[in-house]
Amino acid sequence: MENILKKGHTNKIKKIKNDNLIIVKTYTGFNHLLNYEDIQIFDFVPKLVSENKKEVIWKIIDGENLNNPQTDDLIRLAKMIRKIHTSDLKLPKNNLRKRIRKYLKIIHDKYLNIPEIDENWKIMNDLITKMGKLNPLHNDIWWENLIKDKEGKIWIVDWEYATMGDKHFDLAYYIESSKLSKEKEKIFLNAYNDTETYQAYIPEWMPKYKMFVNWLTLLWGYAQDEIPFPMENIFERVRELKKEI
Repeated sequence: MENILKKGHTNKIKKIKNDNLIIVKTYTGFNHLLNYEDIQIFDFVPKLVSENKKEVIWKIIDGENLNNPQTDDLIRLAKMIRKIHTSDLKLPKNNLRKRIRKYLKIIHDKYLNIPEIDENWKIMNDLITKMGKLNPLHNDIWWENLIKDKEGKIWIVDWEYATMGDKHFDLAYYIESSKLSKEKEKIFLNAYNDTETYQAYIPEWMPKYKMFVNWLTLLWGYAQDEIPFPMENIFERVRELKKEI
C-alpha cells in the first residue's frame, strides 16, 4: 500500500487513517468536477467514505498496482472499461480542448519550441473535432490507477478527471500509458470487442488516438513547472505512430 500512496502527479497529499485513504484535493481547473457518489454504481470502484471541497476519503483496497497484467487481467479490465463506456452514467462535459489550449499557452509563454507539438497540431485538432462525446470516460486508466487485491479482483481508482467523451481515448490511453505489447493489446481489444450488442471500437482509428494520447502527454509534461518524467520515448512514439495514420 505504501507504494500506491506515492503515486500520482496531481493530488500530492495522501494519508491513511482508520483503514481509509484520505486524498487532499489539488485543483487544476479540469479535475474533481464529477459527483463521486455517481461512480459508486460500479462494483470495481472503492467505497466512498466522504467528500467535500478539500478532500475525498475512500476505503482502502489492500492490493498492488496492476503493472504487469496477464491475459485474465486484460480480459477482465477490458470488460470493466466497456461497462463504464456503455453505462448511463452522466459525467461532466469533455474538456480536452480547454486543457489543450491551457497547456499550449503555458508552453508558448515559456518560449519553448517543440516541433512534435506544433507540427502535429492540425492533425490533432482535426481529431478532437471529430471525437465522440457520449461515452462516460475515466480519462486516466493506466497501471498506477489499477489495483489488484488479494482475491484477484481489479479495482479502478483516481477518477478525478472523469468526463464524457470518446471511448477510443480511454482505450488508447491504457494501451499507451501501460506500454502494452502487441500481443497484450490484441487480447485487451478483442475482449473489449467481445459482444454482439455493443458497437465497439473502430480498429482503424486506434493509431491516431494513440498518437493523440502521447501528444497530449507532451503538452501536459511541458506545461508543468518541472517536467515530471523523461520525454524521449514519448517523442519517439509520436513520430512512430504518425507513420501509421
